[in-house]
Amino acid sequence: MKNLSSFILFLICLAILLSGCGVEPQKDDADYRASKKDDYGLPPTEVPIPDIRIDSLDDAFAAVNHSDIRIRWRAVNYIRERSENPFENLKRLLQNPHDDVVCAAINGLRVTGSKEDVLAILLETIERPVLTIKTESIINLGKLGPYAEPAVPAIREAMLTEDPRLMEKAEVALQQITGE
Repeated sequence: MKNLSSFILFLICLAILLSGCGVEPQKDDADYRASKKDDYGLPPTEVPIPDIRIDSLDDAFAAVNHSDIRIRWRAVNYIRERSENPFENLKRLLQNPHDDVVCAAINGLRVTGSKEDVLAILLETIERPVLTIKTESIINLGKLGPYAEPAVPAIREAMLTEDPRLMEKAEVALQQITGE
């Protein structure tokens, strides 16, 4: 009798396993893939990250023009974290044709440069017509706090674009700068 109940329990467990209950989704399951995030917080793509090594400043400056945004971001981070003069090297990236590289450089400049130098650059980049660059400039001006008081008129002017994201970030930046 004991062997029969063990055998029946075995069959029940086998039936449960075969029906998929309690089984982790397979990696080729579309719902499973959609629920996961890659190293950058983005949903995974079918395109793997290219195997590009960035071992020097020259490699990084070459990689900022790569077609894959993930490689470009790695390159900007390399420049910011490993170059001897990150502020000057990041300034060079402000002329890059990829808006995401310029935005990453703006963010990096704020944390690597003096407030005076950063403010001068942000007052320049907020005037650019590209919305993402303008928005990133506003965000970083807000992070400078009251020191960015000279940028208030430019931020108010930028709010005339009627882009909801820019307007939201500009309101936050004005509050951080003016305290109002």
